[in-house]
Amino acid sequence: MIKNSIQLLIAQKKWSILLCIYMCISITVILSLYFSSDGIKNYLENRAYEEYGEFDGVLYNEPADNMDYATYGILGLAVSEDQKDKISLGWMSEEMFEWSRMNVIEGKLPNNENEVVVEEFYISQIDPQWKIGDTRSFKVQGKNYELKLSGIVENYSYRWSAPNELKKGINDFPNIILSEKNELRTSDNFYAIQLKGSINQNQSKSADVFSDLDNGFLNSKLYYNGFMDYEMITLITTVFQIMVLILAVICIILAFSYYRANYNLKLGIYKTIGFTNKDIMKIEVIQLTILFLVSVIISIPFIYMITNIFISHTFGYSLYHISWKFVAGIIIWLILIFVLNVYTTIKQVKKLLTNSPLTLLKGIEASQQVVYNKTFIKQTLDYLKNNTKSFIAQTIIITFCITSVFYSLYLEKETMGIWDIQEDYYISHSGYISIDQNNQLVLLTELIPFDYERINQLKTNPSIESIVGEPAMIDVVPLIPDDKISQGVLNEIELNFPKDSNRVLIDSQRKYSDSNYLPWNNISYQWVNSEEYEQLLGNMQTNLTENGLIILLPSNSNLNEEDFRTLDDIVLSKLTQNDTQYEQEEWLYRLDGVFYNTNDNTEEVTFVLIGEQAVENGISQGFTAVDITLKDNLTETQHEEIHNEILDTVATVPDVLFQDLNIFRVEDNKIAKYVGFLGVFNFWVTSLLVAISMYLIVFGKFLASKQRWAIYLANGLTKGKMVGLLCCELVVAYFSGILLSSFIFIMIVWKNSDFPVVYYLPDLLFGFSITFVFLVTLVLCLLTRVRSLSILALIR
Repeated sequence: MIKNSIQLLIAQKKWSILLCIYMCISITVILSLYFSSDGIKNYLENRAYEEYGEFDGVLYNEPADNMDYATYGILGLAVSEDQKDKISLGWMSEEMFEWSRMNVIEGKLPNNENEVVVEEFYISQIDPQWKIGDTRSFKVQGKNYELKLSGIVENYSYRWSAPNELKKGINDFPNIILSEKNELRTSDNFYAIQLKGSINQNQSKSADVFSDLDNGFLNSKLYYNGFMDYEMITLITTVFQIMVLILAVICIILAFSYYRANYNLKLGIYKTIGFTNKDIMKIEVIQLTILFLVSVIISIPFIYMITNIFISHTFGYSLYHISWKFVAGIIIWLILIFVLNVYTTIKQVKKLLTNSPLTLLKGIEASQQVVYNKTFIKQTLDYLKNNTKSFIAQTIIITFCITSVFYSLYLEKETMGIWDIQEDYYISHSGYISIDQNNQLVLLTELIPFDYERINQLKTNPSIESIVGEPAMIDVVPLIPDDKISQGVLNEIELNFPKDSNRVLIDSQRKYSDSNYLPWNNISYQWVNSEEYEQLLGNMQTNLTENGLIILLPSNSNLNEEDFRTLDDIVLSKLTQNDTQYEQEEWLYRLDGVFYNTNDNTEEVTFVLIGEQAVENGISQGFTAVDITLKDNLTETQHEEIHNEILDTVATVPDVLFQDLNIFRVEDNKIAKYVGFLGVFNFWVTSLLVAISMYLIVFGKFLASKQRWAIYLANGLTKGKMVGLLCCELVVAYFSGILLSSFIFIMIVWKNSDFPVVYYLPDLLFGFSITFVFLVTLVLCLLTRVRSLSILALIR
């Protein structure tokens, strides 16, 4: 039967080639998408683990038995607490070293007792002369210990997620790390866990595991930064794969309209010579299996080529792991393609087998009527009336083609957005926990700022154009005396708090207790140096050696200078929690002037202080966020040097959001490119399949009624007019598709985009143009084919 099936395939080679084309296209596109997305996701996953550690979070208590976990602990601070840079000493198990993905710059990880590795930056803070193999003495838990340097690792702790209630030397990650083979152990261990399941499943599980902040903390940077595009790639790829698969199946169904006559004859002969329906089904399945295997072999080089095109034009990198899951995915997709093709073909054949052998041998002529005694317009209307279902189907297909390319480009632009920022680097502290007391923010987190001196040192680098920092004064509020507050300032304060909100009352512990005070929370701070402060004052003179501040009002503010005439001094206040008690620090600042802010983007009242004074007074030691702009035309060496200097600046701050915006801009736009590229590729594949199918539909109808067309040609109907009647359905469907897709375009853009309609109009016109080219090509092919057929050939 296999031999007979092969001979039959050769005998009906046109049908075999067409099926093979459909299968090749679906196999090539679907597996190319599978390979490219899997390679990209593997790379993103590996890069995320290298950056943020290969664990889902950290528990404070030993996990259940069904969880994989690694342990580490903190032994305390390796230097005195009053030192500016606090250095944590701790240990890690072998599993934790493995999950950390630490990049060893020099030496090796610790294996023996009292061997340590140190983060690169902290070597210079401890002792720049400390070499591999040398020992240094550290006082830990009241005793002196000699620790031997076994290796230096790349700075990692600033990148990792940390608990919101972070305290250096207590619950952070160690900067000096021993192996677990040491005599210094802590009673409070930490347990890094790995959840079992896919990334999406683990993210759902982690929400339950870490719902209680007292239980531990989630490795949030791994999920929200490292895996930011992971699930989006899976979703987009699967959608396109399903679309191609469904379209290929539809095309096979439509192909029967063209080959129906041949199939009728073939099945009629089968039945006449004694084949049962079951035998015919077996032959069809064997034929499809042979065609499918041939299609798989033919597709292999195209899969390789298109996969490389996908990767090179989107993310630019990939990583492959040949695992059972990877192979299983390939097999599942191949089985799905094969089963759908077999099911579709068998279902069509079953319909034909319901007819008798004689009926099949005679053929089943189409019921449509072609009239040649009216004007062309009337003939066209009658033709459309007799082919309403076909016309609607083709309109929907054309609308789908136009909308698919427009919507893909629309998603690309929406995902990419418009980058209009000029900064090159952005660094910030990731988060904090706070409570409210007397309408003042009280931090429960050790907020470690970017050191003021180091940021100032960065400013001296000739490669830097400017640095703008946000002072770490989120818990510092101005206190406005009740008896000196103006109605305008009171109105501003009450934007955030009700009129009867709690005042800061007079008590014996306060430094400045002339009256009760009202906290003004909705303001921002700015630090400047002495020269910049004098420039803001202009001709006004003041004593810069004493505490002074300037108030900058937004250009659209309801406040003016008159609202501050009663204020000579302003108290800055900070509340800190000590056990169950609250301690209040206050600093008295002289009000030197009130001006309007020249920065139109600022909407808050800004208090300007001299940065050196704020640091000396102990208000804050640095910044919570910094924008850095580099000079243009830097060499690669200069850029690398300043990049390393910025990394050194953030190395001492745990849980940092570090963005090299030039790289981040490119990385952030890669998912947008992926969406757009797949969308356009899908459009070309869809258009190709649709063009073939529409050709088969129209020409199939022509063949089904070729005897009638021959009669009309014999009675004077020209071939050009005949082709016009055949194609009128396509032309009307095309313009109907334009109207329908234009309506969809307006609905999408009008309701879901902040950009004007004209911004996306070229994408819609692109869809119109390409679809029109396909339509013209289709009409020319029909015209060429029909003109080649004589009246005698049609009658036969």
